[in-house]
Amino acid sequence: MNIISKLQELISNNNSNIFEQCLEGTSFTELVGTTEKFVYQLGRLVIESGMKIVEDEIDKHPARKQNWHIERRNDKKTISTVLGDVTYSRTYYCNKKNQSYAYLCDNWFGIEKHERIEHNHHCGV
Repeated sequence: MNIISKLQELISNNNSNIFEQCLEGTSFTELVGTTEKFVYQLGRLVIESGMKIVEDEIDKHPARKQNWHIERRNDKKTISTVLGDVTYSRTYYCNKKNQSYAYLCDNWFGIEKHERIEHNHHCGV
């Protein structure tokens, strides 16, 4: 399922949920809370989808193929963010010249080796 389909499904489900809450006489505060959860879920989906796009582009890029070979695929990583946990799959590469190893997608986004908490979340922002 592509991101547009996922977004449409998520928005449709959320609209139904909000409509039901309004009919049930929910408070404004509860409605705001439901909307906040939806926005956070939407944000996580956009981030995870964007990271997958970058991962796929790195995988098929000619310079990557020339300089790095795939050691293994689909290593999962989860990072806690202000939006909640973001989980993505990444590929572990070996440099053909110097035999160093890296997750190129992590490098692209500036994610450190053992990072589990996004910097803004860690700082309480």
